[in-house]
Amino acid sequence: SSNPIGKNRKDIMPRLTPEVKEAVLTDLDNRLITWLDKNFGIPVKKYNNLKERLGIDAIGVADMANKVVQIDNDRDRYTLPEEAGHFYVEMMETPALNRLLDLVSQTKTYQEVLKKYKNIYTEQIDFQMEAAGQILSKFIVGTYTNEIAEEDYGTGLMGTLRKLWDQIKR
Repeated sequence: SSNPIGKNRKDIMPRLTPEVKEAVLTDLDNRLITWLDKNFGIPVKKYNNLKERLGIDAIGVADMANKVVQIDNDRDRYTLPEEAGHFYVEMMETPALNRLLDLVSQTKTYQEVLKKYKNIYTEQIDFQMEAAGQILSKFIVGTYTNEIAEEDYGTGLMGTLRKLWDQIKR
């Protein structure tokens, strides 16, 4: 179960500030905070000005090196699900992770991430991991609110996302 990533990975996976901020789903956020803490011992820290604190235009960060999620109090509904998603993806077994990243590379979200994060990442794996966190976030929020996410996931990716959501729900 060795993780193929590691040495050359960015330690921080930020959620950049979106153009439109959608209201936080407090109950979902609380469930995710509990899930991160209980399963992984990862605390969620909230700040009034994360952008100022980090020097990047972000409303959420999965800090892998320090095993902590940092979120801005002025975040949107996708922020915490995305950061939780980054940690979950980071801890997947290698074969499942490689399959997920391969599927993620075929999505519209991945193409958007390549553009939006071009000044943050250089390695393909980082763009893939970023897109995986975002796709997971959209899926979690969509499932929670009973809205179908727009992304065309394909059957393989959908199965992976469902398994993941089931683990979070439990």
